[in-house]
Order: sequence, then structure tokens, then C-alpha cells
Amino acid sequence: MPDEDRKRILAKPLVKLSPHMMTSKTEIAGRVAEIRERHYDYAVNESQFGVCSIAAGIFDGAGNIAAAISVVGTELQMPMPPRGKLLEELLACAREISQALTSHRA
Repeated sequence: MPDEDRKRILAKPLVKLSPHMMTSKTEIAGRVAEIRERHYDYAVNESQFGVCSIAAGIFDGAGNIAAAISVVGTELQMPMPPRGKLLEELLACAREISQALTSHRA
């Protein structure tokens, strides 16, 4: 996501949907830096208690984020932090969709 888009989004008030949801703009900026490094993010109890999710970005031909793909499950179904086959397959799927977007537009 371009810096100007991120700054515009973070300029708006952030509503805390659960006690675990991050609303500090400083913490969010740090988390975005981590996401850029590892190419995915995960959440535990952020939007609803007992629910976990893992998401990976889908990129267009210019390298901009175009969409995201995610897997959602309960804490019992999904190990956190994510690891193993579930994470590997999610990242592979995101890469495959990104490549398809790039080749489709070429």
C-alpha cells in the first residue's frame, strides 16, 4: 500500500472492536513494517473472541496491494503464531493469484 494511502487511512479515528484490537497508530505502524517483511499477518481474538485469522497480500503487476486472501478458524483449529502447511499454502496461493493478475494484464 502506498504511504499516502496508509497515512490517509490512519488519519481517521480507529474503533476498538474488541479488547485485543490494536488502535494505537504507533503500534499499527510497527505491525505494518512486520507485515511487509514476512508477507502475511495474523490475528487472535482481535475482532471476535476465540477467532483467529491469517492473511496474505495479493499484488498487481506494479507490486501494489490489490487484494488479500485469508483463512479464518477457531483458536483450536489454527496454531498461533501461524506455521507449517497452513501458512505455506496460504502464501503459495497468494503468490499464484498475484502471478495470475500480472500475467492476465500483460
